[in-house]
Amino acid sequence: MRALHPELDLGEPLRQAACSGGVFVSCALGEPFREVLAREIRDAPFEEMPDHVGVYGVRQHGGQFFVYGDDITGWPAIDRLRRELVGLVRDQGGDVGGAGWEPNEATVQRYPAEAGGIGVHRDGKRYRLLVAIFTVEGSAPLALCTDRDGTVAREWRTTPGSLTVLRGPGLGGARRISLTFRMSDRH
Repeated sequence: MRALHPELDLGEPLRQAACSGGVFVSCALGEPFREVLAREIRDAPFEEMPDHVGVYGVRQHGGQFFVYGDDITGWPAIDRLRRELVGLVRDQGGDVGGAGWEPNEATVQRYPAEAGGIGVHRDGKRYRLLVAIFTVEGSAPLALCTDRDGTVAREWRTTPGSLTVLRGPGLGGARRISLTFRMSDRH
C-alpha cells in the first residue's frame, strides 16, 4: 500500500510554494493509508500543549507529540509517509532545491473542535527548505499570513488527506541581496 496518492505530482506545487510561500494540495494521501496512519497516531503519547509558546506568545490549544531522528522508524506509518514524501520531493522538486530535503522531525498535533488550533506564527528558521503539513483527520482553515498581526495572503480549508506545503529558508534558492546607501559624517 502506498502512502501518497498514486497520481500525486508535487513538481508544480513545489515551484508555487517557492514563489508564493505556500500551496495547498487537496488529495495527497491515499485513502487506505490515511486510515492506517490515523490508527497509528491514535495510540501516540500526546502531551498537552502549553497555552502560549515562544517569545511572541503564540496561542495554542490541544495535544502534541514529537518524533525525532531514528525514532521515526518506531512509527511505521509515519516513517513510510516520510520516506515516500522525501522521494517525491527529491524527484520532482530538484529545480527548487528539494533534492536536499531530509526531514528528521515529525510533529503530530491534535486540536479539540472548539480550540481554533494554533495562532498566527512563523516556523523557526531552523526548518530548512519546506514544511509539509498533512491533515489526517478533520477539517479546518489554514492561512498563510504576511505578518504576525494575521494579515491573510492565502487561505485554504484543509480536508482529510490534504497537504499544505510551506516554503522554508532555501526553497527556490530564495536569498536576499541588498545594496544600501548611507551618508556618514565619519569619512
